[in-house]
Amino acid sequence: MRSDLEKMLHDTTLTTFALAIGFGWSLYQLAHGISEFIDALTAHLPPDTTNPGIVGAYGGGLTWITGRRVITLDRILQGLIELGVVTAVALLVRRRIMTSA
Repeated sequence: MRSDLEKMLHDTTLTTFALAIGFGWSLYQLAHGISEFIDALTAHLPPDTTNPGIVGAYGGGLTWITGRRVITLDRILQGLIELGVVTAVALLVRRRIMTSA
């Protein structure tokens, strides 16, 4: 099984394609998080907004209502974490290929 994994890592086309999909998806998630942040920030809430359900509608733990605006950073953080994980995997794969070559 380990030799199969080594062969797959040395298949440059497959490895590059898999990492490109990971990077592309992570960048999409980050862009989606930024668009969600802007969308929530431009939402104009009624002056008597005290409903905590609004926070749940826009995001989770990194969502706040300040005045009549919603600030949500959840999806941006998720996109950054995904991008970091894919970058770490790419560096590990590169290091693994370089040491075994």
